[in-house]
Amino acid sequence: MPDFRRPPDASSADALDDVRAAYERVFELGAARACVGGDSAGGGLALAFAIKIRDAGATPDGRDGAWRLAPPAGCLAISPWVDLGEERIGGSRLSNERWDFLPGDMIDLLARETVEASGSDASHSPVKFDLHGLPPTLIQTGQCEVLHDQQVRLCAEINFTARCPERRAISTP
Repeated sequence: MPDFRRPPDASSADALDDVRAAYERVFELGAARACVGGDSAGGGLALAFAIKIRDAGATPDGRDGAWRLAPPAGCLAISPWVDLGEERIGGSRLSNERWDFLPGDMIDLLARETVEASGSDASHSPVKFDLHGLPPTLIQTGQCEVLHDQQVRLCAEINFTARCPERRAISTP
């Protein structure tokens, strides 16, 4: 399993570069197709990676050629953290804090460190991007997670932009 760089010592762009290197290595080893996945921040990173590859393929002037890779065959996001800008003012961020193992104060600290390390790069919050054209995606979430609301929002956004059954995101209770 790849170990990607993390804040506060690295930016979201650094983590995406690490995922790209691991993804390229899979193809160097002979794979014809590959999926990406992760849990928590890694789930958000997997989605950000799929978005980055999709957008690079659509760049007509060839900028950022390092990102012109075969798109992932699928994406798995287990309890993904997909909106680091979400405030802890209500919803599952507050109601589920007593059940989730990760305290809200720790989530706030990690989000702040990530945003500060990444500057204007917002790839740490993939739910805020256009989610059309993603590979088949499975999002697994639990009703007692503090991040449940943003995971359900992500599923709804992916399903809205997909418009076909093969691209549906699924949220599990």
